[in-house]
Amino acid sequence: MTILQSHKEVIDASQKEVFLFLSDFNNFKALLPPQVEGWESSDESCRFTVKGLATISLKIDKKTPYSKIVVISENRSPIDFSLTYMIQEKSEENCFFLIEFSGEMNSFMEMMVRKPLQNFINELAFKLKEYYQK
Repeated sequence: MTILQSHKEVIDASQKEVFLFLSDFNNFKALLPPQVEGWESSDESCRFTVKGLATISLKIDKKTPYSKIVVISENRSPIDFSLTYMIQEKSEENCFFLIEFSGEMNSFMEMMVRKPLQNFINELAFKLKEYYQK
């Protein structure tokens, strides 16, 4: 099992506001890098292609108001994985945010995708921070 964590970011929004934003996949596109194309979403699931790599399908699996959201890959994704969004209150107007990636893959696959995955989850966390900067 491969487990990666993003940088811990301070978000200029309340814990509840960030949780509600991330609870709707229609908002997720604002966080994705430019290499993503073919975006499709509903409030509970999404599908997109990372240019030159793979098509990814995700769905929300569990929500713990207002601290955690677990997103899992669906059958169209090349590997089984989950993303856990952890949101922790810092103050009424700020929160900490961290993404944890957990996936099953062989050592060869892990060697190929570890760095791009780490960069991807770091970028998602940073884009959320940027989204809420005033």
